[in-house]
Amino acid sequence: MDLREMEVASKVKALYKEKNPTFANLLKHKPIYLSILPLPTMRGDFPSIQIPEAGFLREVERYKYSLIGRLDLLKVKLVVVRFEALSKWNLSGNCQYIPLGKGYFTILLDNEVDKMRIWGGGPWHIDGQLLRVNI
Repeated sequence: MDLREMEVASKVKALYKEKNPTFANLLKHKPIYLSILPLPTMRGDFPSIQIPEAGFLREVERYKYSLIGRLDLLKVKLVVVRFEALSKWNLSGNCQYIPLGKGYFTILLDNEVDKMRIWGGGPWHIDGQLLRVNI
């Protein structure tokens, strides 16, 4: 199992009858093969693992069109941000929002045209706030 499988756990909720399944319950029936996990080592006083190159390159490819957004998410919910932003951007591809904490979130896009439309088309105001976008 890799991190990408864990990220889509929310999409799996529909398969379960429980009203509020826990993260552990969502992954309970998935086998975890310890032989494919990287072995931890120590680098100085800190534990570390080596990320396999194929997995690293797969994620670099996945995030190559992403942007980082910043808003005060105490004043506006991410659902509202998503709805307003998508209505203003008129994207041709898919768009996913991944919260990072402290008001930051990843805007995961699947093509360069949409990335450049958002990056170069601003300023973008969402619910009265200026959306700051970085590459």
